[in-house]
Amino acid sequence: MSQKLIAAVAIALFSITLLIGVAKAEDYIITATANGKPITITVSITEDGVTAKSSDKSVQILGVTPPITVTKPPTLTNPEINYLTSIGEAVDLYTSSFAENERLMGALSANPKLMYSPAWMKEMQSALEDMLSAAEIVKNTIPPKRFASAHETLTEASKHLVGYVYRIATFLQDYDADAFDLAVQEVEIGVTLYQQAMGEYETLLNVITK
Repeated sequence: MSQKLIAAVAIALFSITLLIGVAKAEDYIITATANGKPITITVSITEDGVTAKSSDKSVQILGVTPPITVTKPPTLTNPEINYLTSIGEAVDLYTSSFAENERLMGALSANPKLMYSPAWMKEMQSALEDMLSAAEIVKNTIPPKRFASAHETLTEASKHLVGYVYRIATFLQDYDADAFDLAVQEVEIGVTLYQQAMGEYETLLNVITK
């Protein structure tokens, strides 16, 4: 086997390995004959790149042309990325809705007459609609297997937050104190479960992407 052919074999091995992805350091041994005697070529593949070393120093390794970058396989699949993008939209809506509900209900507590303000009522309606939109996204998004448990918790949180929306709407429309008490219960449970779900997502993503 000529020196050039030895180099070609090494290049072929690099190419095959890089096509399937490299998750950890690997060494490959090529056995060949050069100048009438057996030699070995050790090919080392790591996250930092590819190197090759011959047992016979007189044999020159020509290297790989063009240079090759070794990368880890993706830690998230495309369906998982699409799923998290959708859930991210729901989280954004929930975040803004929570902030607006807190601001508007705080203002109402300080000034109950705001219940008769069309401007205040319009802002409150918008915040509640955002919460319903977030819950609808969660309901219509199918989770990949790894995210099923966290999604179940988020779904349960959404059910209680939807319950809050309808009960607080009843309170604002009919001035029903019982509806207000039920709304408080629903939002407390919903927010607790929501925070639990966010913790589950965070823990899972830390494990996947570390």
